[in-house]
This record gives sequence, structure tokens and C-alpha cells, in this order.
Amino acid sequence: MASYPKKDLGIFMTKVNKANTHFTLKRSSLKSLMAILGAQAGTAEQVAAALRAIVMAKQQKYWEALLYLRETYPQLPIIQLQGGSNLKKLNAAKFRRNQNLPTHWNEDFSGREGANKLAKKKGFGNDAPFLYEKEIASESNAFIGKSLEHYIYENKTTVVGVLIHMGSHVPAMDELVEGISHTAHLNSVLGALAKANAPLCVLLQNTQIVCGELLTAVTACNPTTIIEKKGHMGGQQQEFQEHVKDKTVIMMGFDGDVCVAANSFGSNEILHAEGDRKGRLVVPIINLADIVTSRAVLVTSGTLNKVEKWGVLRYT
Repeated sequence: MASYPKKDLGIFMTKVNKANTHFTLKRSSLKSLMAILGAQAGTAEQVAAALRAIVMAKQQKYWEALLYLRETYPQLPIIQLQGGSNLKKLNAAKFRRNQNLPTHWNEDFSGREGANKLAKKKGFGNDAPFLYEKEIASESNAFIGKSLEHYIYENKTTVVGVLIHMGSHVPAMDELVEGISHTAHLNSVLGALAKANAPLCVLLQNTQIVCGELLTAVTACNPTTIIEKKGHMGGQQQEFQEHVKDKTVIMMGFDGDVCVAANSFGSNEILHAEGDRKGRLVVPIINLADIVTSRAVLVTSGTLNKVEKWGVLRYT
């Protein structure tokens, strides 16, 4: 038996009323669930059964409240809920790992100039697209009908977080996504990672800490911090590669069309570390792991439109 603490029930009801300002228990689809939550003899198994019985439209409507309930009800088993397209830009997308590296990833480049030259399409001039823009893609990408927070809750043992280049405040952090700022979304997802006790890697450039708006949430995750001063990609360092390899990576950070995209899908960046691959292009995350992210935590001003490999997230 695991009755729901009154404090948590109060917060849950606040979130229910936020989602439906005309909420009345008598006619609500949450009536059966509420009866269990209010009963001292209620059990986690009964709550799970009541959650499964809620139709998708109501799952969507009370999405935030149901996440709080799932995170706080004692010993509640993991169940699958679906929020669907109604989540809009909160709907996470999954990019499946592509283990096949393009041929030129194994070529030894003499330096960045050589990489630029060889990675360009021949005969198209200086403005030609890099080959990696087409070649380093996921096996598939699709929306999964969940917010990142719900996905993290349902996959606690397999997810790791990666936060890219949030060492200082950028104006895009203040832009709203579905009525909430990028900053608020980042803090929410970081909070979900902390509750799941999921590892977090923070990739920074020329700074030891993240920006003040995220510092508390990042610190709660007890993160590994990697400072990369010679490029954009965490894959420069073996520790970063080991953090992401064979996991599902929750990708977040700035900028969705540049640094996050480069770390996710590759760039013309040369590996400068000593070892067998020195002088070769840095292997991106998509060749090491699955990626799950949403537009809410890709801090980009305006539309995410420069990188084709963002798939279903492109043009959002």
C-alpha cells in the first residue's frame, strides 16, 4: 500500500486546474484516478491501471499533471503514456543510430583546409555543400508522442543527457516555445534527468560553468564537465565518446542549427587529440548512439532550418 502524500496531491491538483480551469470532479475523466489518490487504501497498481484507462485526448490535456503524478507517487510502476501531436513543439523526436561511417571519415586530412577541400563536392565552387550535410544521417527519425520529460521517466536506465555550449546567456533562451521560454524547458528537462539519476555531460567552450539560469538544475545532476577549446565537438575527447556510446542521448543546447547539429550529425572538424584517428574527422553522436530531443530544448532563434538531418524537427 502506497497512499499519495497530501502535499503532492495538492500540487497535482494545481496542475490539473491549470490544464482545465473549469475542472469538476463529477464529470471528469480523472474521476476514477482521483478516487484512488484520495483513498488511504489506494495502491500503486491501482493508480497505474487508472492511468492506462485515461483516453489519449485526456492524457494530452493533463500531460503536465500526469507527469508529476508519475514522478511522485510511491512505487508507481513504469507505464507508457502517449501525448501525440497535440504536444506540438514539445513532442520529442527520436533519431536512430547510424553505425555506418562515410568513406571519407577514414581519410587522413592534413588540417582544416584539407578537410574543407576534400569534403566539398567537386565542381560546385566554394559555396558547395559539404558532403557530410547529406551523408551523416540517422537511420530514421520520427516524433514519439511524448515530451522529453515523459520519455526520460520511462527510460531511466538507458538515457544520458548532453548539454551543448550554454556557458553564457544568449537572447534565444528567452524566446517562447509553446508559451514557455527555452530556459524553462531546459530547466525542466534537466530536472527530469536529475530525478532519473541519469548521467549528464556538459560541453563548454572557454568557461568552467554554465550560465546562471541553468546552474542550479545542472548542479543537481552532478554532471561531468568537458571543456573543448579547439572546436565545437565533444567527440574530440574520449570521455565524451564513452558518455554517449550505446546510450540514448537527450540532446540540448545552443545553437540547434550549428553546435548541437555538429555534435549530433557531424562537421568538417578535425580530431586533434593524439591517437590512431588524429587528423581524421570527429565522429558525431549519431554514429555512436540514438538521439532524442525536441524543439523546446534546441536553443535557436526563429526556425530550425539550416540542417536537413533534423528531419521532422526541421522548419519548426
